[in-house]
Amino acid sequence: MITTTEKPPVRVSPRQEKLRVRRQQIPFPVGKLLFYTLGILAAFVVLISVAAYLMGASLPADHAFSRSSIISKPPEAVWAVISDFAAQPSWRPQLRSMDRLPNQDGLEAWQVTGSNGESMTMLVVESVPPLRLVNLYRNTQASGDTSWIFEIQPIAQDSQVTLTERTRVEKPLSRFFLRYVSGSRSADQYLAALAKKFGDPAVIQ
Repeated sequence: MITTTEKPPVRVSPRQEKLRVRRQQIPFPVGKLLFYTLGILAAFVVLISVAAYLMGASLPADHAFSRSSIISKPPEAVWAVISDFAAQPSWRPQLRSMDRLPNQDGLEAWQVTGSNGESMTMLVVESVPPLRLVNLYRNTQASGDTSWIFEIQPIAQDSQVTLTERTRVEKPLSRFFLRYVSGSRSADQYLAALAKKFGDPAVIQ
């Protein structure tokens, strides 16, 4: 016959019982959860930044693209509008003002102030009415000097306006944002405003 002996119950002191009950009542530490969450978010931001940097470093420093639109006016009419810099804030929502500056290096100079209050200097480096206009923008934040090249080609009674942007971007992160975030937004906004100025639909290619 096998006999079993029962273990005597473990005696718990009143102080230990209070600690046990208190532990059961303590909620999940919110501070620790917040700390872990912020740590994960910080690691995610660092990972995204590194990925953007590496992608930007793989892109060429020289950046260029072209966008075009059809305007239902002859080149002379289009030229009169795009070369009248002082009047451009009246039809370009992205501009606050354009103020004439003294010539720089023998070139016509303007101070361009955007709707966000940021300013840069624009030089007219080439002017061939009514077919070609080249403006050079200095002091841009994301890149070095940026050229906007306008080419106007007559098509029957209309005009095809092609805007080419050329710039050199040294910083990899700026290359990434210029390529994948801002892209051709500024050029598209200009051509859309120009089309609206002439009462045309903003069809940009």
